[in-house]
Amino acid sequence: MKNLDEAVVDSNFESEAFLKYVDKNLTTALNDIATALQKNMKRVLNSEGTGRKHPGLPKRSSAPFHPPVVQTGTLWRSWITRVRKDSGPNKTLVLGSNLNYARFLERGTMVGGKARMYPRPYVGRAVDKTKKQLPRINRKLQRNIKRSAFRAKMSRYVALAKASMK
Repeated sequence: MKNLDEAVVDSNFESEAFLKYVDKNLTTALNDIATALQKNMKRVLNSEGTGRKHPGLPKRSSAPFHPPVVQTGTLWRSWITRVRKDSGPNKTLVLGSNLNYARFLERGTMVGGKARMYPRPYVGRAVDKTKKQLPRINRKLQRNIKRSAFRAKMSRYVALAKASMK
């Protein structure tokens, strides 16, 4: 039996190739989450209004504490998601709207400690619906990472075969 300091570990594994595959799969998983989040946002915003009917608007508005109703589609189209690469292997899913009133609809407005406009929350509802889809996305990610490990192992054999042919 060899001593521990004499042990040789032969890895049939290309760690750089594996990390590249994992990085790609993680980005794909985050994009899947982003897509699900956008779809759920549109589903939440596509609800029927329960508030007042204002002249000049095609639909009945939303009542306080209900998601806003799509009247023109501007809010609907304004939401974007993207994957941001942070330091090292970390990645962040960014969700945002470029409309200044998106935040007012979500949180409401206060003037002098009194509600000027009650909130019409919709982002949290879309996030909650998306959370229910995370186990499926996680299973897909795990399956793809297992495949990546196999590919990385195979890339080692391919490299060795190419080297032996030269």
